[in-house]
Amino acid sequence: MVELAAKQDAILESKANKKRLSLGGQGRHELMPFAKDLNAFMNEVHDQEHHLTHTHLITYMKTHHQHWLTDNLSAKKTEDRAYHIKQGELREIHDKFASDFWAKFASTAHADIIYVDETSVYYDMPPGKTIAKVGGSSKVDRSQKHSNQMTAVISIRWNGDKLPILFVLKGKPGGDIER
Repeated sequence: MVELAAKQDAILESKANKKRLSLGGQGRHELMPFAKDLNAFMNEVHDQEHHLTHTHLITYMKTHHQHWLTDNLSAKKTEDRAYHIKQGELREIHDKFASDFWAKFASTAHADIIYVDETSVYYDMPPGKTIAKVGGSSKVDRSQKHSNQMTAVISIRWNGDKLPILFVLKGKPGGDIER
């Protein structure tokens, strides 16, 4: 109600069409002063039938509008500290896991213990998400459509000796793996 009273003179003196419900100026305001340039960059990438991702947009901003990006990011909460667990809680989790592990495997000889981790490694990988024009084609070059995968198995003995990495690839023995 206070805002309405403050704007009363502007409302009464307005020469705007009386059929309008507002004084104007309530439309969408651009958050970035270079929004038209960014849109032109996006259209150019689409016209060349390449993937457009958020990483491309950030790279564009870093290259052409570094000052704006720095100012914008400085006002944000840092992700680096936002999700950290306290050191004391982390120590408790570690100690509980260690005691449970050794209670279960106390009779196992140390020489028989091998720590193993496996991870998928994707290469020649297209992005998981791309940005496309509304109602436009999301067509890209054929070479950018599919990724290849291999699994890397990493293992280490109880005493710290590293074992060779085992790479697992999809394919037939003696056949081509590159397609």
